[in-house]
Amino acid sequence: MIYTDFLKGNMVPGGYLFFGEEDYLKQHTLKQVREMLFPDGGMADFNRFVFTEENYTPASLSDALLAPAMMTDVKLVELSLPDGDGMKEKERTLLLETLGILADTGDTVFILTFPAGTFDAGTAKRPSALLRSFSKVLTPVEFPEQTDARLQKWMERHLSDYGVTLSPAVGGMIRNAVGRNMLRLSGELAKVGAYAAAHGMTEVTEAAVSAVVSRTPEEDAFQLANCLLEGNRQGAYDCLSLRIRRKEDPILLMAQIIKVYSDLAAAAVFREEGRDKRDFAAAMKMHEYRAGIYYRAAESADSGYFQNALEKCLEADGQLKSLSMGYIPIERLIGTL
Repeated sequence: MIYTDFLKGNMVPGGYLFFGEEDYLKQHTLKQVREMLFPDGGMADFNRFVFTEENYTPASLSDALLAPAMMTDVKLVELSLPDGDGMKEKERTLLLETLGILADTGDTVFILTFPAGTFDAGTAKRPSALLRSFSKVLTPVEFPEQTDARLQKWMERHLSDYGVTLSPAVGGMIRNAVGRNMLRLSGELAKVGAYAAAHGMTEVTEAAVSAVVSRTPEEDAFQLANCLLEGNRQGAYDCLSLRIRRKEDPILLMAQIIKVYSDLAAAAVFREEGRDKRDFAAAMKMHEYRAGIYYRAAESADSGYFQNALEKCLEADGQLKSLSMGYIPIERLIGTL
C-alpha cells in the first residue's frame, strides 16, 4: 500500500508497517492518525502508547497491545525502531511473535516505523524476505521518494503559509541545491519563505534562494550524475548552470563529480557481488540513508558503465588542471556520459 491510500476512509484497527525514504511524510501521517483517532486530545493521554528503542521490550509491547481502550473505541500503539535491516534474527522473531496478539484484538491501531535507508523492502515484483516476514502480521505502507511534480506542489503549499508563491524554475533551483529529502527541504523552505515575506516579496526569487538557502555540494553533484543516469542530459546541464552562476571553482566541482561516480561504481560492484547496502555503508564509511540512495541509483547500470564514466571524469579532471578551459571540460563530459 502507498501512503496516499492509507488514510482514505475510516481508520481500520490493525497493524501497519511504515517504511520507505520519506521520513517527513511518515511523521506527518502519524500526526494525522493521532488527530483522526483522538479529536479530543485528552483521550490520547489514556489511549496512546509510544515505544522507541530505549523503552521497547516484547513484554511492554505485549502489555500495551492487550490493554483495553479507555473511554473510546480504539487505542494507538506506536513503535519506532532504528534499523530493520540490522535486527538480529532472534529480536525480529520475538517482535513478530508479540505482534501476533493483534489478530485477537479489535480495538488497536499499531504502527511500526523504520527510518529511511534502514529497511530494504526489495521491489514490487520481488519483495525482500524482510518485508515478507513483517507482512504476515502487518500491512506494509510505503513512503517513497517523491517525484519533482509532487515536491513542487508540496513546496508551493508550504510557502503559501508565508504569503509567497514559487515558480517551477525556482523550485527546481531549490531542489538542485538542497536535495529531495523533505525534512531538509522543509527547513530551507521555512528560511526562504520568512526571508521573502520579510522583504515584501510575493514570489520567491532566485536572489532570495541565493541569499538564505544552505546548499549541499554533494547533492548538486549527485543530482547531476542522477540526471545522466536517467537520460536527462538537459537536467545535468541545468545543474551545471546553477554552479556556474554561483561562480564555483570548476576543479572543486569536478572533484565532487568524481567522488559521486566513484561511490556509484563501488555500489554497483557491491550489488553485483550480492552484498547489501549495510556492507556498502560500512565499507564506504557512509551514513546508511545516503548509502541507500547510492545503492538504488546504482541499479540503473552495471559496474562497467560506472568504471567507464569514472575514467572519463578523470580525463576531464586532467584537462581542468592542465589547461585554462574553465567549465568546458565538464560541459564536454556531460555530453559523453
